[in-house]
Amino acid sequence: MSSKNMRVSASLRIVSKAFTAKEIGAVLGTTTAKAFEVGERMSRRNPKSAVRDAAIWILDAHAPDNTPIEAHLGHLADFVDAHLGQLLELAEKSSFDYWCALSFVDNDGQGGIALPSSLLARLLRIPASIVLDVYYPSGREDEGRDGGDTSI
Repeated sequence: MSSKNMRVSASLRIVSKAFTAKEIGAVLGTTTAKAFEVGERMSRRNPKSAVRDAAIWILDAHAPDNTPIEAHLGHLADFVDAHLGQLLELAEKSSFDYWCALSFVDNDGQGGIALPSSLLARLLRIPASIVLDVYYPSGREDEGRDGGDTSI
């Protein structure tokens, strides 16, 4: 589907109480700019925020935000294809999800997504959930509706 009325981003998130974020990166043979360790605050700006009880390693898909979600998830599927053995090793003591943000930029009509079964098959070679986080523009008639997370 065209993404002319929405902005899209997608990430692979690995959460573990058994491995540090640094160890996850080492197993995968790559680093990421988004990694958080056990004991760190949820918010680096708020010293009173909750403390993380698990390490989190996040890989962002590097596709322009105006491209279809399939392009973003395709980048992540390429990563899964290239690192399947290591990801399955981590899966024994970690959880995975694909986090997708869909932000509608106008109030015209409606939007939706359809993910091809071939892409889903590639993504789900690892035990992962898919989380769709939908954001609507302000000023909508149904503004009381938040959007929010939808896991499939």
